[in-house]
Amino acid sequence: MQADVVWTFDPCDSTRSINLAPGPALSAQFMLLFSSNGSVDSLFAPFQWSGTALTLNYQAWLVAYDLQCGRSDSLLLTADFHAPLSAPVGSIDAPFCINGEPVRASGFASGATSYTWRVPGQGLIRGSDVQWSASLVGLQTVWLIVEDSLCGGRDSLQLTYEVFGAEFDSLSVPNVYTPNGDNINDVFCLKQAEATALSQLSLKVYSRWGQEVFATTDPQFLWDGRFQGRDLSSGVYLYHLSWQSKCGTRGDQQGAVTLNR
Repeated sequence: MQADVVWTFDPCDSTRSINLAPGPALSAQFMLLFSSNGSVDSLFAPFQWSGTALTLNYQAWLVAYDLQCGRSDSLLLTADFHAPLSAPVGSIDAPFCINGEPVRASGFASGATSYTWRVPGQGLIRGSDVQWSASLVGLQTVWLIVEDSLCGGRDSLQLTYEVFGAEFDSLSVPNVYTPNGDNINDVFCLKQAEATALSQLSLKVYSRWGQEVFATTDPQFLWDGRFQGRDLSSGVYLYHLSWQSKCGTRGDQQGAVTLNR
């Protein structure tokens, strides 16, 4: 006797359906299907069965019995399904300045069979984990394109990074802010990219009478316009700012910021 069946499935079927039908050489009066998930199905003529795989890689043992002659035969059945294409995720690690270090990028999407990075000035770079030379200064935008060539599908992700060059000789200090609690321009601070690029900072803010009302050495500072636990009145405040970037450039700036409630 022989455990002969026709085992059919579509690797790209998101429902992971499986079908079993008798093969031309099947000779059995009774069959048992032992699934890898622990279930057991009894199969009788005409031996038609359908089910759903709970995992991407499904296995089952089929045992066919000849009850008249007391014989049996077994067959290992497998079904491997392709994971559906998920939305891509990615990250970029870029140097703060052009110093010979490359830009490194990493991306992932479940079910993807190919990864392509579209990089300004570099063209197309293939691979999930890639790197390229940091040759352009300023804010750069790259695209990660993922494709599933087995089951079809395509998706993309936009990522940005910023590299500073020799022209990084001053900070973009805001000249007005409004700490009124509307979550819009509520704090006096530096741009995030510039703050991250600093290794040292010294900032002091003075009232128009020369009183120091705020001081910090933290590049990530956030000043809400308070002094000694009280809201300062609207008006113009003077600041003195000295700094050093991770690229080695230094700066010393003075200016005024308007606090407007």
